Amino acid sequence: MHLSRKKYVTETEGEEAPRAKKVAFSLRLLKQQRAEQLAKLTAFGQRCLIVAAVILVTCMGHVYFSIATLVVASLIYKAVISQKKNEELIKRNVFFANIDWYVYVVTFYSLLPRLFLRKEMFAQGEGWLRLALFDYHQGVRSAMYILGIGSFLVSLKVGFIKYQLRRLAWSAIVLLFVLVFSFVQIYNLFKGFYWVVFPLLCVPVSAAFATLVGMLLGRTPLNRKHMPSKTVEGYIGGIVLTAVWAYFAADYLAQFQYLACTQTSFNWELFDGLSCPESPVFQSRPVSPLGITFSQRPVQVHSVIISLFASTVAPFGQFIVMGFKKAFNIKVIAPHT
Repeated sequence: MHLSRKKYVTETEGEEAPRAKKVAFSLRLLKQQRAEQLAKLTAFGQRCLIVAAVILVTCMGHVYFSIATLVVASLIYKAVISQKKNEELIKRNVFFANIDWYVYVVTFYSLLPRLFLRKEMFAQGEGWLRLALFDYHQGVRSAMYILGIGSFLVSLKVGFIKYQLRRLAWSAIVLLFVLVFSFVQIYNLFKGFYWVVFPLLCVPVSAAFATLVGMLLGRTPLNRKHMPSKTVEGYIGGIVLTAVWAYFAADYLAQFQYLACTQTSFNWELFDGLSCPESPVFQSRPVSPLGITFSQRPVQVHSVIISLFASTVAPFGQFIVMGFKKAFNIKVIAPHT
């Protein structure tokens, strides 16, 4: 009797053990799924906030959009150069501690009057800003270069020279891709908001079309190792549909003078609208290809070319991100749940 009861208890415990493991596994899987859903929801909310912030800054005016662009560029520059710091050398070397930011300031000052501001904006008076940015700009810039080179040579230390030269070269490369690109964007901005807003719109639109076509027709992976979720069909479909979207979207956006007008003054007023004579690029005119006459704006052709470039290059931005991560030895660690 006792032996049968003991055997029954042992069999019952043997059945409950796998059941307990299954329950624990199910709870762990459910917790992981909830964490993934929360991460996706958080990422979606962040993207919505970014889009709202971009729209708000765009409506505020050219100057505020330019300032926001430079702030973002500075934050990116700070994040990138922090990956190459040698704290031991920086603590012992005063001259070399802030060489990255000195190079940043010199480059910023060198580009400011050429790509951002215009001399006509400071035509009245002989203020210090006009003197520093235009009248004596070359002299001040040369003095800053000489001071920077001298400080760098004084800061060279035996055993760290290779690192110091590498870090200086790295700062110059990052500036080329971050700050110079930002100034080019600001230059285009003062030529008209359209030339900045429209290329930015092409990237998410292309991604949306590529995802849609990939879900419906995708069969062939674009790159099995690095981009397994992207397909050749989706990639080609995204390019074609983005070009079609660009043709009609350009016609609609060209109607807004705030996007088309060139900003010729340094205006600090918030939400100040613009009015200007319609540029020939944005004017509608009749065209007759293949004997069919219809109205078309020249900007529509430009926009299609921009969309083709954006939708062709943008999907491969993942390779650039992976290259940076590999260069900085950055590993993405999934959260433990």
